Amino acid sequence: MSKKLYSTLKWKKYLKSRQRYQLRRTRERRSRRRGTVPLTRRQPHNLPFLTMTVPGNFSIIHNPADTIKFLREFRNLAQRNNLTLNLANVTQITVDAITALIAEILSLGEKRLINGNNPSNEACRDLLIQSGFFDHVRSRRPVASSQKGKIAPRKSHRVEGTTAKELIRIGTEAAFGSPHKSYPAYSALIECMSNTHNHATGMREQHGAEMWYSTVYGNADNGSVSYSFLDTGVGIFRSARLYSLKKLYNKLFRGEDHRHILKDILLGRVASRTGLPFRGKGLPGIYKSFRSGRIKSLIIVSNDVYADVGNDDYRVLRMQFPGTLLYWET
Repeated sequence: MSKKLYSTLKWKKYLKSRQRYQLRRTRERRSRRRGTVPLTRRQPHNLPFLTMTVPGNFSIIHNPADTIKFLREFRNLAQRNNLTLNLANVTQITVDAITALIAEILSLGEKRLINGNNPSNEACRDLLIQSGFFDHVRSRRPVASSQKGKIAPRKSHRVEGTTAKELIRIGTEAAFGSPHKSYPAYSALIECMSNTHNHATGMREQHGAEMWYSTVYGNADNGSVSYSFLDTGVGIFRSARLYSLKKLYNKLFRGEDHRHILKDILLGRVASRTGLPFRGKGLPGIYKSFRSGRIKSLIIVSNDVYADVGNDDYRVLRMQFPGTLLYWET
């Protein structure tokens, strides 16, 4: 009798429904542990406006502590408020922080109202405009179209070579006056896209489900092109693929934190030290390009680790960065 009951279509539907419910509850618990609170369902015109002052040095690569703290506060305050961003006192700004701010704003959709002013500093104001920020955020006043940079948001599992080539064209044309091919930059962008695909958990996160942002900015003054790649997923050290690796590291190499794991990943030592077939081809490939001099100023920020690879500056952050950011120049 019991076998007949468990084989019925009605019972199978019930089990599937129960599995979906349990999965949803598990995701909600994980979101709460990460400090992610679902947005309130009130209409934005019924919510108050709060003013947030953007750090004077708004840069993840140069000022990670203050910038990450601001981004986390932005996410938390936006749960129940509209926000006014005060950028008047910003004296230094970089494309990586602009990209992270765009990611936070776009994740809110039409559920919140975000407004603000421009930096008083002319150079910062020009970089904000030319980075492509206003291609994604509406301005009350007419803003010239960006010609030196571009921010390309994507939500897919595809490696997009066309997007990489377009970013390189815009950046090199702004820096050198005409478009140039850059295989090192193209290879690094493709590796970043591949890494995002391979490390995707498949879970729908509250802020940016498997979303990545790729940014370029060409500087004609010093003839450099800056690239940043932001993966808004769970980050390197919270990915499902790294879970067993972290447990093994804790057992074999007690006292080693995430900085040592990142170093081993870059050097390709993970498989040899642990015996695990960890698929970490993306970061070691980018690191090889850096060691050979094909790319410069490599900086990686993920979860609680900040790594200025060129200066051998590996830090543990007090405040977690939600995702993974890579920055480099050519």
